[in-house]
Amino acid sequence: MNNQELWINLPVSDLTRAKDFYKQIGFEVNLPYSDHEHGASFLIGKHKVVLMLFPETMFSGFTQHPISNTQSGTEVLFSIGADSQEAVDQLAKMVTDAGGSIFSEPNSVQDWMYGFGFCDPDGHRWNVLYMDMTKRPKNTPTAEPVFISVEVLVKGDMEKVWKCWNEPEHITQWYQASADWHAPRATNDLNVGGKFMTRMEAKDGSFGFDFEGTYTQVKLHEVISYILADRRTVDTLFKPQEDGIMITQTFMAETQNTPELQKFGWQSILNSFQSYVESLG
Repeated sequence: MNNQELWINLPVSDLTRAKDFYKQIGFEVNLPYSDHEHGASFLIGKHKVVLMLFPETMFSGFTQHPISNTQSGTEVLFSIGADSQEAVDQLAKMVTDAGGSIFSEPNSVQDWMYGFGFCDPDGHRWNVLYMDMTKRPKNTPTAEPVFISVEVLVKGDMEKVWKCWNEPEHITQWYQASADWHAPRATNDLNVGGKFMTRMEAKDGSFGFDFEGTYTQVKLHEVISYILADRRTVDTLFKPQEDGIMITQTFMAETQNTPELQKFGWQSILNSFQSYVESLG
């Protein structure tokens, strides 16, 4: 496998729209592979990673497998390194101007990283990150942050789900990962720049902590993004389905516990929310 190239292949529903989007955010057109109606190609970064775009019917012919629904789940997250904080902000503006959507606004992470996340018109997710190595704490791994996603389908209408998710009197009824924990109090200012706090305690009083953060994005009945006190980011998406509301949370992992344990804990809280909402009838 020496001297082999890495090619990223993505399905798109509208090839012309996809080509225009990636041109507008500064990806280099890879001629002659872009000059035909059956696909397009771009080069990414100094290593010239190849991005190939194909109509969905052609892509599914390659994979012999159904195409993932990017509106209800995420199969992969592509990451791009940036040279500076200014470059991150510039690309975020280019994405918006080109018709993309930002699911995680530009923000600082752990005081030495700065980045944002965006979706292209077909819902494929990209992460852009600048790392200031002069500010990196000693003994901190150089690898990019790990993001973990959990999801649950809640039977109920959007108004009910949104209310139970955000109002403190409801939050205290469901915010726990197991029956031996509870949330005795909560506050929530659901606005960009607003803060929230949920007190989480073991019922026997042996341990407790404040789960708190600041909102960076709030779109009614669509998305809630926030940054935690330790500078990790969390994005929560609400998507109507035929039989309820799909809630998907993507969070930046911490380094004290294994990713598997963290995913289990966050999934357990989502499951608790599902049970609470559905118990209300």
